[in-house]
Amino acid sequence: MDGYRNVVLLTVDALRADHLSCYSYGRETSPALDTLAKEGLRFQRAYSQSSHTREAVPAMLTGRDPDEAVDEQYLLSADTVASRLADTGIATAGFHSNPFVSRAYGFDRDFDVFDDDLHLGQHKLLALAQRALDKLRNRHYARADRINERAFDWLTAGIQTGSSSGATTWTYTVRTSHQNRTAVGSAIHS
Repeated sequence: MDGYRNVVLLTVDALRADHLSCYSYGRETSPALDTLAKEGLRFQRAYSQSSHTREAVPAMLTGRDPDEAVDEQYLLSADTVASRLADTGIATAGFHSNPFVSRAYGFDRDFDVFDDDLHLGQHKLLALAQRALDKLRNRHYARADRINERAFDWLTAGIQTGSSSGATTWTYTVRTSHQNRTAVGSAIHS
């Protein structure tokens, strides 16, 4: 991590690179993300290990094949980026609202702060029940702007107190409308 004090790992579920301006899409669809791509690290080729969140996210966070990253009950079983940074003085945080990568599956391990938006998230069935209840109330997943607000409140507090030698933040959002692509990029860029 030479040269990088702060890292933001931005994950947007089901966002297609071929529909982003920074990847040569014909229309301007993501101006804030385009700016972030110019100033940050952008991968030309990145391939998901799976089309399913339960396999793809563990592989991304651990660098291992899905069957090595989680056990037969989908509990996280390998070290993540947060695990590797735990003893370096770099603060780590994760923010999202997906029950399949929640505390109930061990994804909070080694993060200093982990906000999965699941108030009942300690148990798999309760986490899934909360998400089902949220859907009935037409709440679904937390919007990108809410997740980003939590992440940047955490980052801002750390910067103001000088509490670490850097920060790594993982944000995972689900909605992919134009409004949310702009909100995600704007929040990270500011």
